[in-house]
Amino acid sequence: MVEEEIRHKLMILPGCVFGRHDTHIRLSYAVADQTLERGIEVLRQLAQQPPPASA
Repeated sequence: MVEEEIRHKLMILPGCVFGRHDTHIRLSYAVADQTLERGIEVLRQLAQQPPPASA
């Protein structure tokens, strides 16, 4: 999934970067509305992809 994030110029940080739990992501919305709309669409597309197979 990281490759897809990079390809879409989207950065997703796991919640454990900001605290003890790795159950959330942090979103920044200090950008223009157009950038937010693009980011939301990319998140929708990524969420609809099947999870990667376990190694």
